[in-house]
Amino acid sequence: MKIAIEEMGFFGDVLLDTAYFKKIKQAYTNSQIDLYYYHDDQKNILKNSPYIDNFIKWPNGVQNYRSVEINYDRYLAIIGSLSWSYFNKNLHLFDYRKTYFLNLEANLSDINVHWDKDDIVSDDYLSSFKYPVVFSAPGPKPPPLSGKNLKAETWIEIFEMNPDIDFIQIGTSNTDYNFVNVSNVTSLLDKLSITESISILRLCKFAMGCDSLINHASILYNTPAIICFGSTAPVNYGYEKNINIFHKKECSPCASKVDGLCCMADGIDNISSHEIQEKINILKSKIL
Repeated sequence: MKIAIEEMGFFGDVLLDTAYFKKIKQAYTNSQIDLYYYHDDQKNILKNSPYIDNFIKWPNGVQNYRSVEINYDRYLAIIGSLSWSYFNKNLHLFDYRKTYFLNLEANLSDINVHWDKDDIVSDDYLSSFKYPVVFSAPGPKPPPLSGKNLKAETWIEIFEMNPDIDFIQIGTSNTDYNFVNVSNVTSLLDKLSITESISILRLCKFAMGCDSLINHASILYNTPAIICFGSTAPVNYGYEKNINIFHKKECSPCASKVDGLCCMADGIDNISSHEIQEKINILKSKIL
C-alpha cells in the first residue's frame, strides 16, 4: 500500500504528529509512506524517522492535491491546529489529530524524534548557567492569532523580579521580542536550529512561554513549564504536567473576529507579571 501524508501542521503539531506516523507504520507494516511537507523545519523535526519512507517537498505551483492523490492508495491531509472549531469540543489537540490519521489511537508517550548528535545541543550547553530557564517570547510582528503573546513589559517585569534566574531566549528575531540588553537574559535568537531549540529544553530548570512550539516541545523531555493562554485554552491545548495560566473571558471563545483582534487577546493581556511570578515561585520551591 502506498500512503501519502500532506503535512500542513505548524511545528508544534508536527512534533505531536510523530506519534501518529509511528502508529500508521505499525498498522500498515508493509506500506510505503511518503511525506509531503511545505517548510524545511517540518522535515528537520521528522528527519531520520523510521516511519517515513520518503520526504517530498510540496511541488511549487501545485494547487490541487488530487494531482498527487491519484498516485496513492490512501491520501491523508494533515492540517494545522489553528481552527476555531476545536473550541467547540471538549477534546485535546493531540486526541483530535487522530481524526487525520485514520482514527488510530496514540498516546503522548508515542511522541518520538530520531535526531543525530549534531541535531541537538550538547549535554553541557547550559553548564555555565547556575539556574537556566528557557523561554520563548513571540512578539507582535507579524501579527499572531490574537492571544499568542505576552506584552514586552510583562516579560521585562518578570526578568527584574528574578535576578537569580538565567533566562535563555530561543526563537527568531523575525517574530520574537528581543531582550538582548537585559542583564539576566541570554539571547539565542537565530542561533539555534529548530531541533536544537527543542533539545535545549532537556537542560533547563523549567520553560516559559505562550501556547506555541515551546508548549508542545516541553512534552518531549517532560520539562516543567509555565504556559500562558489567550486565543487557545488549556483544555484543548494544555498539558496537565505544566502550570497553565488562562483568563477566560465570559464571552469567549468567539469566532466572529479572527483577524487578530479577537477579544480573547484581552484575556492574555490581563495576565500580570505578579501572577506569573506566583507560578515561578511554585516551581522554584520544587526544583533545586
